Amino acid sequence: MLADTLATVAAAPAARRVVFWTDPPGDLDPAPGQFESHIQSETDLSARLTAAASMLMRQGHRVILVGCDCPGLTVPLLVQAIEALQRGDSVVGASADGSYWLLGLSREAPELFTGIDWESGRVLQQTLTRAASEGLSVTLLPLLADLDTPQDLALLVGHVAAGDPHVCGPRLITTLRQLSLLP
Repeated sequence: MLADTLATVAAAPAARRVVFWTDPPGDLDPAPGQFESHIQSETDLSARLTAAASMLMRQGHRVILVGCDCPGLTVPLLVQAIEALQRGDSVVGASADGSYWLLGLSREAPELFTGIDWESGRVLQQTLTRAASEGLSVTLLPLLADLDTPQDLALLVGHVAAGDPHVCGPRLITTLRQLSLLP
């Protein structure tokens, strides 16, 4: 999924692409030369997201943060996010589990990352509540599924087996076949 995510981001019309690694990628870097790489030094998710967004914002960039657990990420969705940030303060791609698969900002808003119950189904609602209290306009992108649990994997395999071409990228399909989860 990481390779599919990086390939999708690489194909999007972004001025700059940055990966924030939790550990040095070494030879496993699936996109050498296409992305600027940084190692995260913060320990919790709130601090990592705040640091990444703040670093890029201080350098004068709008920021779109995506994880690598959303197999349905596409270039057109990233284009929608980029266009939303040209018109407003923030953009959020909601995930089916109550979180989000994308968060974009046109100005610094570290409060969106603090005090969030990351391991709950309340992440999206808490983030939207914070955005409203900070006076941020929010554009919502389509709801997508992320891949966190065995049940999520079973649903994904079912969609791929049914022939849904937009449910995930080609590298994940290859991996599912290698794991004998698909014919």
